Amino acid sequence: MIVREIFDRYAGGESCQKIAADLNACSVRGPRGGTWCVSALYGSPAKGSGILNNELYSGRYVWNRSRWVRDPDTKKRERLMRPPTEWMTDERPELRIVSDDVWRAVRTRMTGTRAAGGRAGRGGVPTTLFGGLLRCGLCGGAVVKISATAYGYAARRDRGPAVCTGTSASSRDVDRILLAHVQEALHAPATLAALERQTAAILADRSRQGGGRSELRARVTELEAEARRIANALAAVGASPALVERMRETEAQVERAKRALATAPVATLPSAAKAAARAVVDDLARSLRADLPAARDALRATLGDIRLQPEGDGVFAVFEDTADRLVLRAVGDGMGRVAGTGFEPVTFGL
Repeated sequence: MIVREIFDRYAGGESCQKIAADLNACSVRGPRGGTWCVSALYGSPAKGSGILNNELYSGRYVWNRSRWVRDPDTKKRERLMRPPTEWMTDERPELRIVSDDVWRAVRTRMTGTRAAGGRAGRGGVPTTLFGGLLRCGLCGGAVVKISATAYGYAARRDRGPAVCTGTSASSRDVDRILLAHVQEALHAPATLAALERQTAAILADRSRQGGGRSELRARVTELEAEARRIANALAAVGASPALVERMRETEAQVERAKRALATAPVATLPSAAKAAARAVVDDLARSLRADLPAARDALRATLGDIRLQPEGDGVFAVFEDTADRLVLRAVGDGMGRVAGTGFEPVTFGL
C-alpha cells in the first residue's frame, strides 16, 4: 500500500524528495490525481496536514482543527487554524494503517534537524539574488538554488525527473550576467532616453483623459443643486410619492457622479516624465546596493519572470525588456500602455 510505503521509507531515513520522485517515476497518482511533491508528503506538522502528519493513519480521528471566516473587505473565505487545545480527537483503531512504532519513528525524525529530514532550525530565508525569480523554460516551474554552485528546477528536486527534465545553470554566471545587464541598463543614456520618451507619452495620454474631470465636477455641482431644490419643495409642500422618488434618484446620481470623479485620471504635466524616470532609476540603483531582500524586489520589478531556456548545449535567460518595465514603475502599473510599449523579450546566453 502506498501510504505504508511512504511511512516506512521516511521512517527508514529516506528523503521526501526521493520518495516523491520514485512515486512519480512509477506513475503513481498523487492525492489530488496529479504528481507527487514534497508538500503532499511532509505537509505541516503544526497543522496536521500532509500524508506523514495524518493521524487517521495511526487510528486517531481529529477534527475541529480550523474554522472558516469571511473577510469583510474582500468577501473571500479564509481558513484559520484553531489552537491545539480546541482540537477534538476520537480513537478509531479500525482505521489504523501504520503501526505505532512506525508512527513514533516518523514523529521523532520530524522533530529533528532539517539536515536529518526534520523541521528544527532556520529555513525559508532567501540567500540568493535570483532564486525563486527564475522559471523553467520547459514547463514554467520555479527555479531555485539546488546546490552551492547551481540554480535548477525546483520540481525536479521535489518531484523527480519524471515530471520535467528541468533546467540548470551556474549560479555564479546567472548572478553575474543578469546583474551586469541591469546595472548597464540603469546607467545607459539610451535606456534613460527611451524611458523618458515612453513615460512622457503615457503621461500625455493621462493628461488628455484628465480633461474630463472638469465636466464631472460641473455635473456633481448641478446634481447637488437639483437635490437642494427638491429638498426645498419637500419642505414647502410636504412629502409626495413623486417628490420622494425624484429625490431618491437624484441622490443616487450624485453618488455615481462623485465616484466617477474620484476615480477619474488626474492630469499630469508631460514635463514630469524626466523626473519620474530618473526617480525610478535612482530607487532601483539604491535597492541593488542595499540588503538582499531589497535587491531581490528591485530585480523582480525590473526583469519580471526570467525563463531559463535550454538550447543545444547552452542555457539562455529570457526576460522582458528592462526599459519597458521601468516605464510601468514610473507611471504606475494601472495606467496601461501606449502603442509601441509592449514588452519585448530579451535573451542572454549564460
